[in-house]
Amino acid sequence: HSHNRSPNSNQSNNNNEAHPVSGIALWEAPAAAAAAAPGQPAVIKVFNGSHDGHWRLWEPENGAFVRRFEHSMGGGGCKVECVKVASNFLFCGFEGVSRKLPHVKVGMIHAWNLANPSEAPLEFHIHSEFTPYAHAAGVSCLHITKETSQIISGCH
Repeated sequence: HSHNRSPNSNQSNNNNEAHPVSGIALWEAPAAAAAAAPGQPAVIKVFNGSHDGHWRLWEPENGAFVRRFEHSMGGGGCKVECVKVASNFLFCGFEGVSRKLPHVKVGMIHAWNLANPSEAPLEFHIHSEFTPYAHAAGVSCLHITKETSQIISGCH
């Protein structure tokens, strides 16, 4: 599918329970941030998704990774299936509930601008009015093309 974008609100939840990981994405600091500290290695950050409906950001600290942030994709059995970093955006494919179809689980794709993470994420829809979701079932895979930044996604 190709998808249209619309803004959505951001939420966060901070719990300390362990959850199985369903997807991982690595992000290296952009060249502009790395240039601010010449000679220093780029910082690698790790995003993961899980079936508890959250994605999390982990950063290296003293030889280990420490959770810095987590974001809930909604309650009610939401499952984050895949995360991907491309073109300085974090993409999250999940099974959740669209605001326009509040009682139906569908496949959703949201994207956060990592250069400005406080902005609301973008939502990708087949058609914003008639099909306000990315897939009829949970999004299970994502690929973003380097040449055109086109999003290719699949579902169960």
